[in-house]
Amino acid sequence: MASIVCLIVACYFISTLWVGLLKNSSMLGTQLIDPTKVENHGSRTDYSIKEATTALRAGASEISGMSPHVSKKPINDHVLAPDLLSIGYATCLLEGSMYVMVYSWPEALSTARPWGSANVDPPFGIIFACFMSAFTLGSMFFDYSTRDGNSRQLSTSFVQLALSLSALCFVVVVASRQQLVRFLAFCVFEFCVGLYFPSIAYLRGHFVKDAHRATTYGLIRVPLNAFVFVSLISTHGGMLSPLGLWDP
Repeated sequence: MASIVCLIVACYFISTLWVGLLKNSSMLGTQLIDPTKVENHGSRTDYSIKEATTALRAGASEISGMSPHVSKKPINDHVLAPDLLSIGYATCLLEGSMYVMVYSWPEALSTARPWGSANVDPPFGIIFACFMSAFTLGSMFFDYSTRDGNSRQLSTSFVQLALSLSALCFVVVVASRQQLVRFLAFCVFEFCVGLYFPSIAYLRGHFVKDAHRATTYGLIRVPLNAFVFVSLISTHGGMLSPLGLWDP
């Protein structure tokens, strides 16, 4: 019920604020390209309409970081670049692990040694709230670490740190029978996810060209979706093995 109320309130504010922003942006765009103003076309005797259009296109291309005189590389060469392959590999592993974790964490905690009685289920709502808090903490850590500026090296280091810690967290989850240990490992993993998303977003914005952005993002999600699909359809009910390991 609380979620429904929050969604209705968010929908109201978004619809109200966005209408105002769209009106302001449209008025600003009209002012910028108003042909009746002298500053938008200069002297009528110096430029023709064709020359003015060419100048506007060149200015727009310069703003977007693309030169109109530079030929675009084929999409295959762009997607198969080593930098983008690394981004796709990281996306497939960490985001895929995140989706699998969202599916399996309740059972992973339930099958561990309980804190109290075996008949009492863990407080799933509070646990999930802790996960979201850890996720937010990871994003805040990224924001604090980049307060003086971000760079490719810094974002790459954050992605590498997130991948390494995430792998360690899952090793702890599989090897431990303690419910508290698994819970803390999941919290650290959510922290890594919160650190990962702004870092990978910066790298995508740096390496992915605007002309191929939509196609590249779609292709990156193909192995991710395949990884999640195969992982989920091959998952059965969890149980404790004789060695104390959790069998997914």
